[in-house]
Amino acid sequence: MKKIFFQLYNPCGLFNQITSIELGVGLSEITGRQLVWHNINNPPNPKFNGKRVAIYSANYEYNDRGKKIELGVFPKITELMNWKNKEDNVFIDDIVNVFSYDTDNIENLMRYYYSDKENLEFSEGRSLLSLDNEKDWDIRKTLGYYSRFFDNRSKELNNAISSVRFKDEYYEISERIAKSIGDFNGAHLRLADHKPMINTTAESFNQGLSKMSGSLPIVLSTDEPHSSVIKNSDYRVLLLDRYILNNFYEDFKTLPFREEVSFGIINNLVMHHSKDFIGTPGSTYTGYIHRNLNQKSNIGFKLFCEEEHEKTGSYSWNGYNNKDTFTKQWWREWEESKI
Repeated sequence: MKKIFFQLYNPCGLFNQITSIELGVGLSEITGRQLVWHNINNPPNPKFNGKRVAIYSANYEYNDRGKKIELGVFPKITELMNWKNKEDNVFIDDIVNVFSYDTDNIENLMRYYYSDKENLEFSEGRSLLSLDNEKDWDIRKTLGYYSRFFDNRSKELNNAISSVRFKDEYYEISERIAKSIGDFNGAHLRLADHKPMINTTAESFNQGLSKMSGSLPIVLSTDEPHSSVIKNSDYRVLLLDRYILNNFYEDFKTLPFREEVSFGIINNLVMHHSKDFIGTPGSTYTGYIHRNLNQKSNIGFKLFCEEEHEKTGSYSWNGYNNKDTFTKQWWREWEESKI
């Protein structure tokens, strides 16, 4: 059996890595090739006594959760998630830095798309993925949404992509939390590392929240709950992480891992129950929420500090000129994510 040597997206980003897994699983489904994953583990970090660390989530400066959430420890992503034919995959912890002469090589998957024929509206300057079927494939830099990578997806491909899911216990606790809140509108405000890219102010925060329909309570997931942007807002919000720790901490402790990233997963999955939602552009954490809401509603893809664009072609990203072609792979999720 021919193989796909597929580098799990590096560096950082839990949800970046999830979308990376989806692309690998999708390519395996289409080609019938065995997946060989590289970089499936975070490296040890001396700062945390050599433990595996959450290089892709925690804001270590925000530590007012006391001793309730473990810091500096993170499970392998394979311990959090399942997907189709996972038991047939090969997992390698290290990043392999040198391509082999025996493989057909792709250095940046964001520059490509997969289709049964050339589609210029879909590609917007990207190349049709065309590799040697007589060789194993070695693919690097694998960040991207399936909505913009796979053109004309089949039912079988959609089923394979949909199989990339967290383990059941994460959905179960998230549903209990969401039901306890009742109907709500959700918001994700990412600050921290996104401040240089997006100048979110109290005014733009207010404007964003005003885009949501109805007058339901607003539940906010954020990495900086003490930010002046939130404090100076005209809107009262329920801070989701505090709500979970105050009301569902014992439930959270029943999970196999009780660290920052698992806590972030729970926050994200609760947001999938929003009646309306607005998020942060450039954040795949937001994109993951948008995508899941897109499966069951038509509330759109609202983002802080960004106006909706006018579609100029067959695909929702046609006419979206804020970002270059390759950045569109991760800057936001798209309507075509609906399965």
